[in-house]
Amino acid sequence: METVLEGIEFNSPHTPVVQNVSADIYADPEQIKQNLIRQLYEPVLWVDCVRIMHKAGVSKLIECGPGKVLCGLIKRIESDIVCLGSEDEASLNSAIAEVSA
Repeated sequence: METVLEGIEFNSPHTPVVQNVSADIYADPEQIKQNLIRQLYEPVLWVDCVRIMHKAGVSKLIECGPGKVLCGLIKRIESDIVCLGSEDEASLNSAIAEVSA
């Protein structure tokens, strides 16, 4: 994976990125890339990630893919975060419209 990622140019994100290897917020493309590599062999700090997003003012999230496992976990960690599921293009567009309102 490291070899593949090294061949990909990462641009600065439009929105800061919370990465689960440290539960910190990043905007530097090179650091984001390095943390993606670390994510393969280091523990996921999911609870800390949800808490830092909440502390940063995130109040709405979208879970992409079938099921709502992550939404359930988020509700247990920070009950006032609204989490919407999306499993296809239509439900994703609907969720985006709702969180953008």
